[in-house]
Amino acid sequence: MEPSRTEDEFSTPSKDPKYQAHAFIREGKLDLLRDFLDKSPDSVHAPSFSGTFLAVAIGCNNVEATRILLDTGASPLENEWFGNCFYTSLEFAAAHGNRDIWRLLLDRLKTMTPSGIVVHGHNEQELVDMSFVQAAIFGHVGIVAEYLDAVEWAWSHGILNRVLACAAARWHAEIVDLLLGKVQYDKSTLETVLEVSMNDRINVPDVIGRRVLYVQSDWEKHYHMISRLIDASGINLLLKSSALLSRAVEGIEKQGGLRALLEKGADPNTQWEDGYTALHLLAFPISMDPGIRRQRHNLLDPLCGHETHEVGIRLLIKHGASITIRDDERAMASHLAAEGLDTATFLRYYLPSQPALSQTNVYGESLLHYAAAGGKYETLKYLLSGSHGFNINSANSTGWTPLICALAPNSRVYKTEHAAINSARLLLSLGADPTATTAEGWTIWHVLGSYQDRTEMSPVNNRTTDDEPELCEEEFEEDQVFLEEPWVSMSDPEFQARHGALDRDSRATDLARELLNGPLNPLPSITNPARVYSSEVPHKRNPCHKAAWGGRLGKDILRPADRDSGPLSQGGLGDTEPTRAKHGHTPLHWAAEHGAAGVARLLCEAGADKGARDSEGMTPWDLADRSRIIGDAKLRAATKSAVGLSRTESEGCVAP
Repeated sequence: MEPSRTEDEFSTPSKDPKYQAHAFIREGKLDLLRDFLDKSPDSVHAPSFSGTFLAVAIGCNNVEATRILLDTGASPLENEWFGNCFYTSLEFAAAHGNRDIWRLLLDRLKTMTPSGIVVHGHNEQELVDMSFVQAAIFGHVGIVAEYLDAVEWAWSHGILNRVLACAAARWHAEIVDLLLGKVQYDKSTLETVLEVSMNDRINVPDVIGRRVLYVQSDWEKHYHMISRLIDASGINLLLKSSALLSRAVEGIEKQGGLRALLEKGADPNTQWEDGYTALHLLAFPISMDPGIRRQRHNLLDPLCGHETHEVGIRLLIKHGASITIRDDERAMASHLAAEGLDTATFLRYYLPSQPALSQTNVYGESLLHYAAAGGKYETLKYLLSGSHGFNINSANSTGWTPLICALAPNSRVYKTEHAAINSARLLLSLGADPTATTAEGWTIWHVLGSYQDRTEMSPVNNRTTDDEPELCEEEFEEDQVFLEEPWVSMSDPEFQARHGALDRDSRATDLARELLNGPLNPLPSITNPARVYSSEVPHKRNPCHKAAWGGRLGKDILRPADRDSGPLSQGGLGDTEPTRAKHGHTPLHWAAEHGAAGVARLLCEAGADKGARDSEGMTPWDLADRSRIIGDAKLRAATKSAVGLSRTESEGCVAP
């Protein structure tokens, strides 16, 4: 549906006389319009791409032309087809919002009744009901007010409920306020509308398909609307706020609704699935685009519009939310924030005091493990400074040390190679042990092979979004306008300048070379087989729910062998589609599958077995050839070249 039409849309060139009449309407040449109608009075009903003559006049806000057309015989119930939808001219006028034109059409309709009018199966009352709804959808409070005051129409409970719901879904706070002041709604209806109003705002129909844009006034409208609905419904938020609060923390644009819920008594420490509180959920950046949230894409790249909901965090803490409440795995919100948020935000809102500072989750993972897993260099520096008492080589229950966490891929945060390697170098400089092996068999050689070798990529795909400095003291701009800005690829000079920030010694290849050539001994075997989880399947749930690293990952990988052939259990990793853990992955297998051509080449030079097969009979070359992780053809070719042997070539080969 597209009720609002611009003048350009009426300018379709044609020799058809009716388009001449359209031009007369647009240009205000009313004498010429009268002459045309005198000669062709029946053409007043003629349809076109732009609608009837009446639709053209409504769209151009031409009151006098509308009056002339009605006097010539045009009906307020003319068929106005938009796509596959039928609308009357009266509906179109209510949606367009010109009250003078709308009154002309409504007054003309009144002179036509009672007459038993039926249009497309709708009687007079139903046709007016539809117009009433359109006024609410498009936020025309004046028209809605006049409809409410009109004594000629008998509004049913159903239509009044629908009008309220339509206005609330589009955050038309003035209309909601007007309706609540003039209509007595039952408690059940008000609670239902309250739930609707906590969803993402629905675009009005003429901008469907476009991203919803928000400004500060929207937050105030949402706050006022939610407050009024709470008061009107008399809902007990201590008992019924769980679902509402969950929706409120989904998006930064719903901060007004969040503030209203908290001020009206919602429990800021409500716990949902897996024991998460709102502060757990806000410990990761959230998408600014409701469309991405609805599709649950795993796009944590800042270029995809993810930001920290600092306003929400601040509101929750102000109203008593605790950063130390434990989820079902004994993780505090502070743990997740050390992994997911920038250092400044973590220290400002999520840093716990002793003894909580040193607490671990059920797998024995501390703040240090989480900060390392998130690649948070500055957070690691803070935690390892002073007398916080963290053991840099502390292993969790499955042998994961902070060093392994820092280098391992992490699907629930946006961690670049630069962040991972710099964090690892910090830990190594302070005495981290590179010889650790996890219960799954992962070693430092596996996790170093987790990053695609960008030096081997085609220039068009060789893009990076390296971390900006973390210690940013900028506060959230509360008058920020979320504009629709399509991402534009960087030019080559821009890319080269930005890529220069990725220092040579912040590449996985360089760290692997230093470890292989350095004095540190004994290092783990470069042929150590491990059980790994296929990272080819994208995860689509809230970052909190992902088993991205450490103990939770190990719990899914180290299951009985007879369960590895079927879908993973519900929750954690198994919430997307059936997949399997893989066995017998050497570091060379892992590097080959992830396109880490440089690391793979170094491992081969150090004696890694190119012909080794995993539990599915795959060689490293096979994995490089079939990997869905590698999207660049040049990188795939370089990786296959680095690992050397295909499955066929390796037949009969004996590992040295």
